[in-house]
Amino acid sequence: MKNISVTPFIDSYHPQKDDRCKISIRLTFQRKKKYYPTKINLTVQEYDRVMNAKRKTNEEKESYNKIIALIKEANDAIEKIPVFTFEKFEKLFVQNKGITNSILNAYNEKITALKANDQIGTANNYQCAINSLGTYKQALTYVDITPEFLKGYEKFMTDHGKSKTTVSMYLRTLRTILNEAVAENLIDKSIYPFRQQRSDKKKYSPPAPKNLKRALTRENLEKFYSYNSVFKGLNQARDFWVLSYLLNGMNMKDILLLRNNNIRGNLLIYERVKTSGTKEEPTKIKASLKPEALTIIKRYSQPNINPEAYLFSVLNEKMDAATKHRRSQTFILNINKNLKKICRELDIPDITTYWARHTFSTVLKNAGVSVEFISEALGHSDIKTTKNYLSSFEDEMIHKTTDILTSFETAG
Repeated sequence: MKNISVTPFIDSYHPQKDDRCKISIRLTFQRKKKYYPTKINLTVQEYDRVMNAKRKTNEEKESYNKIIALIKEANDAIEKIPVFTFEKFEKLFVQNKGITNSILNAYNEKITALKANDQIGTANNYQCAINSLGTYKQALTYVDITPEFLKGYEKFMTDHGKSKTTVSMYLRTLRTILNEAVAENLIDKSIYPFRQQRSDKKKYSPPAPKNLKRALTRENLEKFYSYNSVFKGLNQARDFWVLSYLLNGMNMKDILLLRNNNIRGNLLIYERVKTSGTKEEPTKIKASLKPEALTIIKRYSQPNINPEAYLFSVLNEKMDAATKHRRSQTFILNINKNLKKICRELDIPDITTYWARHTFSTVLKNAGVSVEFISEALGHSDIKTTKNYLSSFEDEMIHKTTDILTSFETAG
């Protein structure tokens, strides 16, 4: 049959926790082998009985019949291909295998897991991503996700006015979905579409989002820091931005999740929300509590001696994760609206809460503080992340340094 071998295969090298192994259909063509996982999982002993025992139990017969049916289906697909290629076979055989190969199903499972782990914001990102992918092509399967598909999706998004940052964010979720599919042997590594190393020239690399400078200049920082208003909402926006700036550029969501026991004398010790749902060991971040920071905390903290109580009253223990996420987002949205009002008053560029983090790191860098210290203060697990984080400010420094070379032209 076109010199193509179709056989069942048990992946005994990667047993699951219950010692069951994934059963695949193996195709061999011109000495090249490819594996197509099924929904069937058996131990090595069970597989041996299913395939070789003369007297099978009803359950073993059922597994045997499923495997034989898949082999027949694979052979039928091969017969329909005049000039065989693995890609053509996958379109016929893999694409119609149903829920196992459904990208939508994979996203739904991921979103459910994220919500169960109270990662509501991340779950929302995944939901937005699959909604966007679905507008480009419906009923996506793993086989559909090729470098050509990804290039087409990127063009589709940019043609509709979406930024590279949005495209990159959505495709990062898709890359995670595919990474997990490879780890679970749901897809073969050979069809993985994303570039993993420089030699993968035919693979796809997501667009690099613009690393925009979001730091206040020293002059504008001084204006903002000394700002005071007769309006409570504007003062609150100023205070929480300054608090974030003074606490190592602390993320606003992390600030709202602080509890009384995070304060240890003149230190604040906490773990970033962004890393709480990852496999990495959470890094404890320490920030010095200067008088101005303590004043702001005292101004807005709720009177509660319980060490486990939230420091600020925006959130409480009775809320579920989804409610906490909504309350946090609403609070941050209001802060950002008021920050814009302040900036217009002061005649400085519009800022958001996130500018506090960038301003913190930039002020330290310009003061000669080591990248290693800044990395630890920001809570980055890899110093490369910090270097990339700070790189967007290099151009400004290059221009300023070069200006010194011809400063004599304006002297005197």
